[in-house]
Amino acid sequence: MKGARAKYIYEALLDPKRASIWTRSNNLKVSKKIGSSFEFFDKNVQGVLLGLTPYKTIRQTWKLRSWPKGHYSTVTIDLLETKEGVTSMPLEENIPSLLQYQKTLLYLLVELNPKWTLSPRSDREMSGS
Repeated sequence: MKGARAKYIYEALLDPKRASIWTRSNNLKVSKKIGSSFEFFDKNVQGVLLGLTPYKTIRQTWKLRSWPKGHYSTVTIDLLETKEGVTSMPLEENIPSLLQYQKTLLYLLVELNPKWTLSPRSDREMSGS
């Protein structure tokens, strides 16, 4: 996200007023309180906030409305700030195998904000080596 600051992206994802701008909707629910639920896009994306490292990491469960009842993926978004801007390194785990082709919120974000880019994690980064 060239020219972006991690703080602004973090706030855009977790502050209701800012999230309403990129979702283009006031019909959403989001909070920075660990354990709180969130809803975007008229409840088509739902989940729970699992953990935060302010301006660096967001960890959530996500569920698309079309997924099987009770099934959530786990999403970790690492925001790495450099001189050029922020690199987002998302990791999404436990997506229902038949539904992996469906777009999640992370990819919707990129489609809605073409200046944003995603950098997939390497196996080494995912294992913590």
